[in-house]
Amino acid sequence: MNDLIENARHREMKAVFIDSLTEGFTLLIPLIFISVLCTLLMNFPFQPYQEFLYSESAGVYHDVLFAIYEAIWGNLSVYIVVAVSWSFAVHTGMDFYERVILIFVSMFTLLFLVGFGTDSFERVYISQQGMFSAFFSLLLSCNLYRFVNERLSKRFKSYRISRSLSASFRSTGAIVSVLAAAVFIETVVNYASGGKIFQQVACDIITQGIIYAHSVSPLSAALFYELICMGLWFFGIHGQNFLYVINDGFYMDLLWDNINNGGENIINTVFLNTYCILGGSGCILALIVAILIRSRNLSSRTVAKLGILPGIFNMSEVLTFGLPIVFEPVLLIPFVATPIVNCFLSYFMTVVGFLPIIDQNVTWTMPMLLSGYMATGTVMGPIWQLILLAIDVAVYLPFVARADYRNAYRLMTYTNELINILKESEEEVREVTLMDLPGRLGETAKDLAFDLKNDLEENKLFLAFQPQYDRNDQYMGAEALIRWQHETVGLVYPPLVIKLATENGFLHELEMFIFDATCKSIKEIEDYGEIPAKISANITGMSPLDPKFVDMIDEAVEKYGIDGNNLWIELTEQAVMNSNPAAMQRLSAVRRHGHKLLIDDFGMGHTSIDYLKSDMFDGVKLDGKITRDVVHNKKDQHIISSVSSMCDSMNMVLIAEFVESEAQRDMLKRLGGDAFQGFYYSKPQPLSSMISYVKEEYLGKKGGNSAEV
Repeated sequence: MNDLIENARHREMKAVFIDSLTEGFTLLIPLIFISVLCTLLMNFPFQPYQEFLYSESAGVYHDVLFAIYEAIWGNLSVYIVVAVSWSFAVHTGMDFYERVILIFVSMFTLLFLVGFGTDSFERVYISQQGMFSAFFSLLLSCNLYRFVNERLSKRFKSYRISRSLSASFRSTGAIVSVLAAAVFIETVVNYASGGKIFQQVACDIITQGIIYAHSVSPLSAALFYELICMGLWFFGIHGQNFLYVINDGFYMDLLWDNINNGGENIINTVFLNTYCILGGSGCILALIVAILIRSRNLSSRTVAKLGILPGIFNMSEVLTFGLPIVFEPVLLIPFVATPIVNCFLSYFMTVVGFLPIIDQNVTWTMPMLLSGYMATGTVMGPIWQLILLAIDVAVYLPFVARADYRNAYRLMTYTNELINILKESEEEVREVTLMDLPGRLGETAKDLAFDLKNDLEENKLFLAFQPQYDRNDQYMGAEALIRWQHETVGLVYPPLVIKLATENGFLHELEMFIFDATCKSIKEIEDYGEIPAKISANITGMSPLDPKFVDMIDEAVEKYGIDGNNLWIELTEQAVMNSNPAAMQRLSAVRRHGHKLLIDDFGMGHTSIDYLKSDMFDGVKLDGKITRDVVHNKKDQHIISSVSSMCDSMNMVLIAEFVESEAQRDMLKRLGGDAFQGFYYSKPQPLSSMISYVKEEYLGKKGGNSAEV
């Protein structure tokens, strides 16, 4: 198990920065969604509303919207640095104090790179427009801090001082290295550029390149501009805001030249907003439609539905951060390609006269179709937008399918790794906390637990029933087995279901469902009346520790009015229950209410023997590890024979699981087994199928001599 975890740790460290960026953006989705709504309310394209918004009567309303907008967008770079650096620290296993230190180091790096405290500083550089600086500061601070800290902290001599002070001293080398690197970079850039900060220099280089390209070929310049703007979104950088000098300056001047001077600049700000980015950056409306048509991922579909309203008003942040598109190479391709395709086709259609040259200023939040009509003054504008939307959807569809497949494959791969780790922990009788595993393994465990809880609340889990047979091969009852059909993974390994519920604190709710569904099934069989109605349900060693344990079972029994003797209970987890008097008292109460108690997976550890000595249980279910190879394994035969003798002397039933062949069944009979369960008889199946299957066999064998168990 340690090898599996260590291999996962080494693999995950390679992708930890990208994962931290994605997670950091995801953490801010609620803030982003609120700010998008405020942006929409401040820019809603309806003239009477706009007049009201800037009237004296709407003063407080407007001020509140603007304050919320500024509090979020105006400081977004700061929030991103905090969220991503914290996530990075968690992924790399830093303790609490080191996490706090890394946040401060990353913040200092950002502030220094944007020229805080100098004449070059502008507040806009810590807003959404400063995401370029935020990304670069995170790239520098997180990776350099970890690199240096991992090498120097091991040499730090431990002193008897507070943990916070110890963390500070231990991180001194890493702090100094990051700050020195930031100071060096910004000093060099500032000196070489004549007083500009890093982001200004990068923006100026790209801006001058676009303006020069426009003088040679307006179409090539526009295509290059869209390529840069959309490509920057891959890093979480709002391209139009980063290059605001182009969109709000250069291309806006070309529009005003058309309006005031009769210019014929085909490409201008409204041209780009009307044709190239339908629904926002990356033609988000097309992505939304493609997801709703093609994707089977419920999470993606939910995010797409949340993005419909903002997308109508050309705001893409909900999907770019929520899916996310940030650092998602599959979706980045159509995200970049669709605006470029739209720009090229719209330019050509304008040149040939199908579309008029735009000489009207239309606000960027104007919904599609309306914007097309207002910009062109003809119905050809909205018709062309619909054609472009259809083309964009067609471009997105195969990539949405590919993203679905990639996400599903990744989820299934990590789920299988979790299952292997859990199986090894069971074999070694060692505890493992799946949520604490490194990187994507731990995140997958959390994601699965989240999905499990949602499906449990929506009643999507179900039971399968595996028949049990006595020594005369006559049906005597069944075991209820929990089943969870995950939308992507499929049927999930049942012990993983229990483990996820336990670690996430909703095991009680899961077991409530199990007992309710089991008792309901018993009632159905009792009403049927032709076959035994005994069904056993599983609990873990943690269950009797719950003060509500007995009431949970009693309520399910009373709800359906079943015979309590028909509900058997199997204790499945090897927990030292006999060390907890309250738990043992609850088990005694359950037994007094007529339910038989079984020890499941007997043979895995010393706890099984402790259970036998407690005189609390009515039967034993042999662990599959000692029944599967019983035909050929002499040691397993001796163990089973000894357990059988103990059960006989204590008047306990011995049930063998995982019986898969006649030879195995016959050997288990000779060794003293009382009842049998496994694929030799039947696989687990829905209740109705099991009843039909058993009815045909049971009624045919009813005349046989059944063993009393």
